Amino acid sequence: MAKPRKNPRDAEEAAAQPKRGEPVVLAAARPVAPEDLRVGDGVTVSQATTQLLATDDPPPGDDRHRILTARYIPGDAGQPLRVEAVCLPFVLVSGPDKACRTLDLRRHHLARLDDAYTRRAFRRLGSNNKKKKK
Repeated sequence: MAKPRKNPRDAEEAAAQPKRGEPVVLAAARPVAPEDLRVGDGVTVSQATTQLLATDDPPPGDDRHRILTARYIPGDAGQPLRVEAVCLPFVLVSGPDKACRTLDLRRHHLARLDDAYTRRAFRRLGSNNKKKKK
């Protein structure tokens, strides 16, 4: 009977896990400038910006329309994404489910994720998607 082969990534993951009683090394997502993005980077959308036309009546004598700008945290903030291509101000990203989408960096603010976290999240979330499809 053949022994199951050990995945080198599993060994890497196990080595990255702290032992009981050892201090935990924390990684943080950090804002990334558009010009610093590279293919293969792990990122997430940290904030999004939207603009709305004010619907209230303008003051007398003011014919200009007011545009309101709002920044918010989107519902999918924290979802790991991998940069596939960069053509500023646009970035093509893919998620663990292999679906691609384009982000406009004038509207989306990205944060760079730790490499180990990105690999692990893609592996775990990608396997969850495979189970759901079956």
